[in-house]
Amino acid sequence: MIISILSFIGGIATTFQNKIHKKFRNKTFAVLSLTFVISVIIMGILLLTGKNNILPIILILLSVRNITMSNYYVLSERYSKNFSTPKTRSRISFATEFTTNIIEAIAVFLAGMLLDATNIRFATIFIGLAFLVLFVLGLDYMRTRVGLKPEEYDKKDIELE
Repeated sequence: MIISILSFIGGIATTFQNKIHKKFRNKTFAVLSLTFVISVIIMGILLLTGKNNILPIILILLSVRNITMSNYYVLSERYSKNFSTPKTRSRISFATEFTTNIIEAIAVFLAGMLLDATNIRFATIFIGLAFLVLFVLGLDYMRTRVGLKPEEYDKKDIELE
């Protein structure tokens, strides 16, 4: 029931993707990824406290996580079409989905190993902090490669043929 409600909230939130795009422009993915990671870190901190009355806050943070993920998927699909033609779009979609699924499988495997070695409280904060480091490093690396105007990209970076 809770998962259904969270999914419903995420679905409704995608109707605001244009507002999110207009507000943050070239920083949209950075804002979404950092919002996602910070919500996971806060969940981990709350779980470490061990208090019994944190469920409403955890549900709100899970809603934030679903909202950011839903908008990420919608906007990434939209952005990937900016530099593609109908001919190349299927190759871009395949490469994106294939890479994403491999990374997710590895992440789930590693998370399972972490849960075997420790409890959910520590695992949540550890995963949140690990992804914070990964996102900050990734965003720093991509700063000069993403969010530019079409004419600012180097031709070799966007040519698919």
